[in-house]
Amino acid sequence: MADQNRVLEYRLTARIELEGFDALLLPTTTDHPTIAEIAADSIGVNARLGTFSNFVNLLDMCAVSIPAGDADGGPFGVTVVAAAFHDQVAVDIAAMIVDVETPAMTYPVGAMPLVLQTRLWEVAASSVHGNRRWLLWLVGDQKGTKTMQTMQCMM
Repeated sequence: MADQNRVLEYRLTARIELEGFDALLLPTTTDHPTIAEIAADSIGVNARLGTFSNFVNLLDMCAVSIPAGDADGGPFGVTVVAAAFHDQVAVDIAAMIVDVETPAMTYPVGAMPLVLQTRLWEVAASSVHGNRRWLLWLVGDQKGTKTMQTMQCMM
């Protein structure tokens, strides 16, 4: 019962923190482990791979993951996370990101334009794998003004 109450508290906190935003845009995974790394520590590797996705079901949210080019020599994907029953919002934002024409290049710390309801947003795919630093983006429209907040996350 205590665990269920804690999950309900987390859900409420997430709703309050994300109020006014359409979605949370984050990297799909932390890295791309080798077979040897998985063989050596499969539980640890899988836990790390779920860093940016494990919370979605627990917090009663929805998400869609899409490819977003290359970063630091490997494939890079982003996940659009939206509130419960806002699946269409997540899918629409994901479709806009996929439809963006980008040159075949890598994005070690790059950005691609995204048009969202006639507003230009910059969606950045940013990672520094050496020290596992990621930028997480909150995308939304608060009171008619373009709003994007970033949080830096160290792994």
